[in-house]
Amino acid sequence: MLIPILFSVSYLLACFWVASIAGNKKVGAQRTFHIAVLFTPLVAYFVVVFSQKKQAVKLQLFHCRRCGFEYSDKHVTCPACAKEGINVFVNETVKRTVSLK
Repeated sequence: MLIPILFSVSYLLACFWVASIAGNKKVGAQRTFHIAVLFTPLVAYFVVVFSQKKQAVKLQLFHCRRCGFEYSDKHVTCPACAKEGINVFVNETVKRTVSLK
């Protein structure tokens, strides 16, 4: 009775381990866990190894100090303030980089 329980626990731990490796892959952790449970963790491991990495998109946002408007295209002056007739010059130090996954 103890051996089947230990085997089940070790099998599920192996499935969770393979799923945790797949966090930054295109196949994803949840899909990898399902593959590991249905087939074996070894098959899921090969799926993870041959899967491509997720591509993170880096979006560079520029922030206006006066109005708080954020935009992705680099401008000399803030476009929102320019509509009001005020020229607020934006320099490189107020930009922020956001990484989307």
